[in-house]
Amino acid sequence: MERYKRFASLTHLPAEAIDPVDFVNYCFSIKPTIKASAWRPYKQGIRTVLDTLPHERTSEAINLLDADINEDTGEKKKKPINPDADPRQAIRKTSADKEKRFPKKHFDQVLSYLKMFARSKHSAAMVDWMVATLATGLRPIEWASTDFEVRDDPTMPNGKAVWLYVLNAKATNGRALGLVRTLDLSYCSEETISAVRRMSERGFEWLRDGEFDAMQRQCSQVLYKACDAISSLKGKTYSLYSLRHQFVANSKSLYKNEEVSAMCGHLVVDTAVANYGKKTSAWAPEEIRDRARPVENEVAMVQPRITYFKQKIAHQIEAGLIKGSPGFDVET
Repeated sequence: MERYKRFASLTHLPAEAIDPVDFVNYCFSIKPTIKASAWRPYKQGIRTVLDTLPHERTSEAINLLDADINEDTGEKKKKPINPDADPRQAIRKTSADKEKRFPKKHFDQVLSYLKMFARSKHSAAMVDWMVATLATGLRPIEWASTDFEVRDDPTMPNGKAVWLYVLNAKATNGRALGLVRTLDLSYCSEETISAVRRMSERGFEWLRDGEFDAMQRQCSQVLYKACDAISSLKGKTYSLYSLRHQFVANSKSLYKNEEVSAMCGHLVVDTAVANYGKKTSAWAPEEIRDRARPVENEVAMVQPRITYFKQKIAHQIEAGLIKGSPGFDVET
């Protein structure tokens, strides 16, 4: 709280006069600069402070804090699986080996292989999963909890407005803020919209039948086998998360930081801004056919944290703590 008051030039005010929502947004802005293990006690301390503030926005601030999620990019290192233990497991790869991008050429090759040569009964599902994730950036598990809405709208390219509602992975159950995010797909192609609809329906069916995890594993193996079968992809291990990384990289070349964060389900300016899907990995503009769009009110939730984060970087540059120029912009 004292750090925030100094930062915002509010040292003359008592804690009870501080806007708790603004305080929480400031705290979120420093999350990218500390380790996840350090953030947990930070978060507990912030909550303790909020409980003492008799402010009309305290409940809103607590909901914001409770809606915070820890991003799991699937990149945690795991023990490699012994190929001799079970031949069916030999194809599984360690997370450290997985690509954090999916170049356009390789994406097209894998898609063509799955459509024309793969013999798995899950090939069609994997094609939809690839197309839908590249267009929306959903985490694999998030396909278990989505809703799809279409309305006639003559102002849209396809004559209809399309939205995908996503239950944010790991969001605290019952919290109004940050529980659901919205992606506007109205400017995507009919082919892609159909793939997203099918994935939304499949995900719900798999979840209802208690087989989502099993289907995710089987589809992942279909993708791994396709990569192994294509000679030009030898040594490359693309995963479902590689598609999410590529969505983030493509989006960074099209949108502002806060818009990318909102679409990715990042309630704080963390991985979407700094170290998740580099903009240098983005496809060429003409190759990005399908462009999901963020929703304005969800972008507004992220904006204050982006602002604080950039101010913090600017102050560090000014103090000589890190390198940069006055016009420096946070990595996008």
